[in-house]
Amino acid sequence: MTISRRVSVLRLSAAIGSLTALMVLALSVPDVSAQAKPSGPNPGLVGLLPAEAPYDLNEESFEALTGKWAPVRTKVSSLVEKLHSDKSLDVVGQRRVIEELKEQIRLIRGGIQQPNNKPVVRELVTLHGRLARRVGLAEALLDAVTISTKSAKPKAAAGTPREKLAGSVMVLNAYLKSFDTGPTWIDFLSLNEVAVAVQKKAPAKRDLDTLRAALKTLQTKDNLGNAAQIKFLQEPQFEAVETGLAAYLAVAGKPMAAPKPPAKPLDDKTRSALRPHLVTLAAAIDSYEETASRTAATRARKALMAIQGISRSQYEQLGEALRPHYLGYNLRVVASEQLLARYVAQTRVEKKPVRDVILEAQVSGDSTTTARVGIDLLPSQQGARFNMVLEGKTITDTRADKKGASIFTHGEHTFSATKLVHFDGDRFTTKPAEVAVDANNTIVDVAAKSSLVRRIARKKAIKLTPRSEQIAAQKVAADVAPEFNGEVDKQFKQATADLAKHVNGPLDELKLAPAGRSVTSTDTELRVSSQLMGSGELAGGMPNPAVVSKKGLVVHLHESAINNALDRMNLAGKTMTEDDVKAEFEKTVSTFLGREFHFKSEAKTSGDSGPTTLMFAADDPIRVRIAEGQLKLIIRAGLKQGGGKEDIPPQVVTMPFDVRIAGENVAVARGSVKVSAVSRPKSRAKQIVRAGVVRKKLSAAVKNRMIDRHFNVTREGADPINLSVTRVEANDGWLSIVFE
Repeated sequence: MTISRRVSVLRLSAAIGSLTALMVLALSVPDVSAQAKPSGPNPGLVGLLPAEAPYDLNEESFEALTGKWAPVRTKVSSLVEKLHSDKSLDVVGQRRVIEELKEQIRLIRGGIQQPNNKPVVRELVTLHGRLARRVGLAEALLDAVTISTKSAKPKAAAGTPREKLAGSVMVLNAYLKSFDTGPTWIDFLSLNEVAVAVQKKAPAKRDLDTLRAALKTLQTKDNLGNAAQIKFLQEPQFEAVETGLAAYLAVAGKPMAAPKPPAKPLDDKTRSALRPHLVTLAAAIDSYEETASRTAATRARKALMAIQGISRSQYEQLGEALRPHYLGYNLRVVASEQLLARYVAQTRVEKKPVRDVILEAQVSGDSTTTARVGIDLLPSQQGARFNMVLEGKTITDTRADKKGASIFTHGEHTFSATKLVHFDGDRFTTKPAEVAVDANNTIVDVAAKSSLVRRIARKKAIKLTPRSEQIAAQKVAADVAPEFNGEVDKQFKQATADLAKHVNGPLDELKLAPAGRSVTSTDTELRVSSQLMGSGELAGGMPNPAVVSKKGLVVHLHESAINNALDRMNLAGKTMTEDDVKAEFEKTVSTFLGREFHFKSEAKTSGDSGPTTLMFAADDPIRVRIAEGQLKLIIRAGLKQGGGKEDIPPQVVTMPFDVRIAGENVAVARGSVKVSAVSRPKSRAKQIVRAGVVRKKLSAAVKNRMIDRHFNVTREGADPINLSVTRVEANDGWLSIVFE
């Protein structure tokens, strides 16, 4: 049998990431300006945050949030304004405002998940993202000037004995509910009462008695006297609950450890040295929010490095606080188990003759094996873990000849095999398969020369049925295990090689290799997140929480990945024709694909007046912004004109594109092109003419696109699977695409 695999889905998600990730590298920045040493009480955020609140968080920015959201909009705007401009606030007052804003963030986050807010979900996502980032920055700055060491974060709840037990109980409950007799076992173990008791952080005596009784029942299972029941209670799901109960009861009800001392205050000298760099950091991030400029990103990173030189603990505090907003992953791919199951799914039917000697009888006949391949994702925070699953049935019709008698037997042997696979982002590793077989033989006829011989032969065959079924199970397992192991090992070894050759290798060559990566899995999703960020760059935060898929693949691409990748093409300061630019992109794509790639040629229109030659600006030659349903392409370039005409100096050309599903296509429709001068022109009239020329040239070069939203993903040894783009969202810096 052949277990289909091929890394098309991996290639697909990596290709999407790297293609759109085609491209802000560090520029030198002015030295941090000196700031007077603060005198008197610690002013906290006063003088650190810009005096004016961010324009994109004022009340007018979210006029679409009406009805029940209007008071939220008003309150958020008022609190943000207060945090930035109220100089009378002391540190305690500033923290109180931050906590109020965090409460609003939680309220908005909850609103995003509610179906009745669908008409305004885009505005809620935008407000949530902008507010969460600004509040995260403000709290990080305030911590940096008030405490020198923060208390260690408590361990994740999932790591405590109580939470581990709660998880095991939930798994066992779900497992038992899959059986007809499950409710009986749930009652036998008082599992519902256990689930309630373990949820309490401070269990009462009655709760602890419930847990102890359940543990005793499991520990004394050998006294049941029923071998099948004892074996059932020894299954891993029960063992996990038994272990969890013992571990939790060992610590439950005991006095809590004394609280750790509060965080150590920051001394005045360190605070004074830090404040100028914190001012620079805040201003740079504010500028980055507005422009996505590489200069702003570099200033922010340099300010962080200066802070590291003054106080490593403050640097680490700031890094931890800013990571979820500006230093996180900027490409996230989430694949559902349903989609992966579709991809690996394959049914194989194999027929072969039976020629064997079993229990001293000559056995002949034929067998038909039907096997289906599947996948079962497993929870893991250290790489993705999943089982390749093989399930099937072998049907045999055989004749056993011995001492003048012939026994005709029909066999139906079901089997299942699981093989553990681990994926760390670079390589797949596997474990040997585990195979289970349930063999069932039925004697359908006995032939012999006399009735006496027939009776004796039937009686003996019936007596030997358990042994014959055991042998049949061994033979099925011996057939399944080596082939299953061999096929899966071979294919994932090839998948590792393909990743190195066709994905990681080209990314390294293009300087697009991720600076950080996370590969995890749950029981329903496989998640791959990567970060394209250099030393002078910033990255992404959390993606649009409203875009999910239970049956498909979701790709979240942050504008920072695109912009950081664009900068690696080194277009700054270059003079290039539009054909040169196209060739540069084709070269990059060809390198990644490992084959020649060319964009589709387009017929020239009657309005074309010759090739467009661009003189890219030295700073941010190409930028992409993603917001409010649009992807904005921002080009900073002048035009070189022939025929004795004066060259047009650098202009800022903003091209908005609406990206949406239109029937059977994804439509990329260009909106109104805006042009303004990079530097203030001497003549307004002359600038109007220049802007018109640039607008006409670039509008002709960048046309609307209709892209077929349906495509096939090829599979080795199996039919391709059909995928379609079912949703596209461009919001809060993220382009999110759902494939189903």
